[in-house]
Amino acid sequence: MNNPSIHSLPARLRSRNHITVCPWPYALQILSSLASGGPLAVLMFAAFADIADYSQWKTNRRATGLIFAAATFSQKIGSAIGGAIPGWCLGSYGFVSPVDGINQQQSPETIQGIITMMSILPAVALAAAGFVILLYPLNRRRLAEIQTDLNARKLSETSSPP
Repeated sequence: MNNPSIHSLPARLRSRNHITVCPWPYALQILSSLASGGPLAVLMFAAFADIADYSQWKTNRRATGLIFAAATFSQKIGSAIGGAIPGWCLGSYGFVSPVDGINQQQSPETIQGIITMMSILPAVALAAAGFVILLYPLNRRRLAEIQTDLNARKLSETSSPP
């Protein structure tokens, strides 16, 4: 049985496109997706719940529904913009779309733009996201204080006569 190995894939791509393809970014992407893709969604919604508690602690009003609705809306807007950005980038790099299913020759500037779009721009976005996460004010100690204070408020509200 003639089964091409994963290592033969880059060689075939090199011979067809004259571009060197390294399998390591793909392997790292798969591993990082497995490591963060599943837990990330759970952690994100847990952060929304923490934000709802923080909002209640600051304003003395429960706004969980509003917070989750705003978060979901921002995810949808982010998905729409995130889906459009590659098209905008390809257009600005002068990408020529396939005609009748046949790939067209791309200029060196276009190829360099695609490489930049797939390497440097995501790295810059990741660094910016990491910086924003560092500014996130809720940590375990702060959340414990907020929970203690909210529980004390709830007890005082239930124990006081109407």
